[in-house]
Amino acid sequence: MRNEFLEKHESPELVVYAVWFRMVPGDERGEWDERLLDDPRVVQLWDEHRVVGHWFAGQPGLRDKGLVGGGVMWDTFLLFGRESRWEEAPTHLSSWGHTIVGARERLKADLPSALVGGPRRSQP
Repeated sequence: MRNEFLEKHESPELVVYAVWFRMVPGDERGEWDERLLDDPRVVQLWDEHRVVGHWFAGQPGLRDKGLVGGGVMWDTFLLFGRESRWEEAPTHLSSWGHTIVGARERLKADLPSALVGGPRRSQP
């Protein structure tokens, strides 16, 4: 992730929120390497109770995108454009994918337009 996205897009306007939690065996807090996304634009959080994953899984605009497994959204990227605002829920979702590794080509393709506020995709 760092090599493919963060180093290639040096824009200070890029902000990444990485929320980590346990979903499969081996996803343990003690095994989490914060250096994986070592960049000042990345905010990394550990969510022991999967609060964020449950919340996103319950959002009507996200349920139909194939991003939810077992009632929790995980191993997913959500890309919001510059015009996005968070009020009740974030607005202007421009791209999404699951799994992050499996959908990384989509993220690579869609990230530049999100950074400049370009056209959003209607669906991946």
